[in-house]
Amino acid sequence: MKKEFKTKLENHDWYYDYSDDYRVWENGRLEFSNLSAMHDKLKSPFSMVELRQWAYDMVLEKFEEDKPGEFYRKGASQKCITPSKRQNLLTLARFQEIEDWLNG
Repeated sequence: MKKEFKTKLENHDWYYDYSDDYRVWENGRLEFSNLSAMHDKLKSPFSMVELRQWAYDMVLEKFEEDKPGEFYRKGASQKCITPSKRQNLLTLARFQEIEDWLNG
């Protein structure tokens, strides 16, 4: 069941809530509800926030701080995207804990 959970986490539209299309929003809400049920059934030691960060590879060591509190992916050629905040990034060790749990 963890393998299925991992795949669903990776493929989930984590930004469905921003959609103007009701069908996209409704499908995303339903999918998130199913993910939450799986999360509870598996007794995940990780929060859904951490799992979203894992799914997007939001690893602190893969980012660099451009200005105080503004993190961008290393090697990003453009800074026209919104920077990430430190609290929205996982350490590599935490990322690996999640990866190990999902693969275990």
